[in-house]
Amino acid sequence: MKKSKTKNLITGSWKAKLFYVCVVALPIMQYVIFGFGAQFNSLLLSFQEYDMSTGDYVFSFEAMKYNYKQFFFELGSSSSNLGAWFLNSFYAWLFTAIVASAFALFFAYYIAKKAKGSAVFRLLLFMPSIIPPIALGLIFRRFTDKFLCDFFGLFGWSFGKPFSGYPSENFAAAIWYNILFGFGVNVLMYSGAMSRVPSSLTEYASLDGIKPMQEFLYIMMPLIFPTFSTFFVMGIGGFFTNQLNLYSFYGAKADQSIWTLGYFMHVKVVGDGSGGALADFPYISAYGMIFTLVAVPVTLLVKWAMDKVTPDVEY
Repeated sequence: MKKSKTKNLITGSWKAKLFYVCVVALPIMQYVIFGFGAQFNSLLLSFQEYDMSTGDYVFSFEAMKYNYKQFFFELGSSSSNLGAWFLNSFYAWLFTAIVASAFALFFAYYIAKKAKGSAVFRLLLFMPSIIPPIALGLIFRRFTDKFLCDFFGLFGWSFGKPFSGYPSENFAAAIWYNILFGFGVNVLMYSGAMSRVPSSLTEYASLDGIKPMQEFLYIMMPLIFPTFSTFFVMGIGGFFTNQLNLYSFYGAKADQSIWTLGYFMHVKVVGDGSGGALADFPYISAYGMIFTLVAVPVTLLVKWAMDKVTPDVEY
């Protein structure tokens, strides 16, 4: 009898090999263009300066020194806001990555237990993820600054305008918005991981009289910890890129006291309409390279630490 040909994608027929190459080529191409290519282009830009007369970028050793020196000068200068933006980025990371994750875990547990109204909550929490961020931000700002202000005014109560008042109120409102609408995908992922936990395990625990909070802490969390650690590690890079959706609320006109590093980089790259964005690219690229040099080892260190504490469980 003739032996049947293997169906393995790598050692199989030429059609299987072609399919394998086509499937693998897409993520590799994306990484080469948007990962390696973008970083390499940023590295080259950080060694250049913009020539206003010719409209070209010119390599120069003096430009490289200026671009990287500018970062440390602004970081240590009392007249610069860079230090405050670092602090704002920390608050943004703390609330959107830590506090929002805690809310997402509790909502996911509620949905995974199929409690009353869980299907509706799943839909409501995921709904903001399919609306464009700009549109959602404008709707939310209009709702809080106009509708709620007018509604409470009917009863003689002063609600204020969170996005149009003092800068401290603007920053708090932006954080609240990101917590409120930022964990829809996390809830779906966490609830999906929790739904894979064998029902026999939770039923056995309930027979022993375990309480819901104990079940969440001692059963659910250890079993879904690999999923949680993945989201936590991914959130480390967000420290330098999170702009708190400030561009959705204010465009490039947000008060500088509430800027984050992500918003600062975004405004400098996109521009504010003054036409100076091209001239800012070299030193912004230097900032990006410095942030990368900080974020990469920190991310790897956090991943190593999370792998060490991740329970070795199978189910």
